[in-house]
Amino acid sequence: MIEIISSSGSDKYQGVKSKTVENLIMISRHLEMNSYSNEKTETHTESLVGILSVDKYYASFFEGESSLLEEAVTLIQENQYIAFFQSCGPSFIRSIRRSINVVAIFDYESSQRTTNTTDFFKLQENVMLQPGPDIENEKKKFKDVRESKLRITIRATGMGKAMQGSMTPTNLGDYIDVMKTVYKGAQHPDTGLVKGIEVVSFINNPSFQLASNFHLQMDITMCYDDNDRSNEVTCGTEDEVLREQIYVHPMVRKFNTFENAEHVVRIESMVRKRLVTIELFQQCINRLLQLPMNTRNSKLKNHKCVIDSAVRCSERTVQQLLEDLVGDSGGSGEEKYLYSRELSRVRTYIYGYFEPCIIDLSEDMYNIPEGTFQVKHWSTLDNCKEVSCTFEDAHWNGNTCVPSSTISAFINDLNKRLTSEMFCMPKLL
Repeated sequence: MIEIISSSGSDKYQGVKSKTVENLIMISRHLEMNSYSNEKTETHTESLVGILSVDKYYASFFEGESSLLEEAVTLIQENQYIAFFQSCGPSFIRSIRRSINVVAIFDYESSQRTTNTTDFFKLQENVMLQPGPDIENEKKKFKDVRESKLRITIRATGMGKAMQGSMTPTNLGDYIDVMKTVYKGAQHPDTGLVKGIEVVSFINNPSFQLASNFHLQMDITMCYDDNDRSNEVTCGTEDEVLREQIYVHPMVRKFNTFENAEHVVRIESMVRKRLVTIELFQQCINRLLQLPMNTRNSKLKNHKCVIDSAVRCSERTVQQLLEDLVGDSGGSGEEKYLYSRELSRVRTYIYGYFEPCIIDLSEDMYNIPEGTFQVKHWSTLDNCKEVSCTFEDAHWNGNTCVPSSTISAFINDLNKRLTSEMFCMPKLL
């Protein structure tokens, strides 16, 4: 898609109009810098812009020919679903949408002011003239456009290593070669900026379904030595008192596996994020202590500050940030410093909710290893059903989870956590 734009107008050429905000900003600045006149020589600088946008749409792999790694298949066949989803996540990227954007800016001098592309195409025709005895006369016909003053600037995004050829044209012939290079490079599957991705659950992947036998109905016979179903026995023996036939539909197995996978990844990511934050505290403190003593009153850069924002950004000196992160409460033991307090809260959540829930989901059921993961939904298990424990700021109080923001003793530490995100790692202004 190409559009030719002059400094004071627009002419569509061979395609559909396509611009991006970045292009317009760059173009407007370029035209502002180059729109001048030379009164002594009675020449004017004209600027034309050509935009080429290539939307590669979705590049997807063929799932029928793709397969899971042997190690992943082994985990699935052994019903180690928790290990699989912790390693691979609940979903995978099936397709990627990419785009390539090329902006060509033509600056040339003209003896006349023009608001259209007529002179530009005269120049193009001039370049394409075949050598011959009358070529000099032909060139004189277009003396209002001086090829020797032509300057072509290329701005491109999404070009990768697959692009072969020069991207610095000096004339229109070179420019055409550049466009051919772009089209050829666009055919490579790895070129282009990623504009969108298609994320699909592993549950919908044919290889995963085949390895897990999700296409089959779970048909299980259970025998007990009493009517209360308290003790399982081998079917067909004299101890058998009650026999029960259990059916689990394939769709139920798929649904439970998908939901339980999402739950495991969610609570695990919460634990990982908190541990990363604690590590950030320690690294940031070490960086602050390495700064010279004479910088203790120097201000630090706020990494979250937006320039020209109507809201005034928070400020911290080296000493202030150090005091925030050390977080000396004046107490004793684990409650004295921020690092130990945060670590204690993570341990409480892990031992109070995370670990018991993972154990419940890993329980064997109907003589199937980790069968619970396929048969039961996490919200029906005693150690997993606390929905409040899936919230980002959940804190385990011994019986259930409550939001940390509702506990007055935690509010000050939450503010320190936000402060660390703004000023770590420390950089002096």
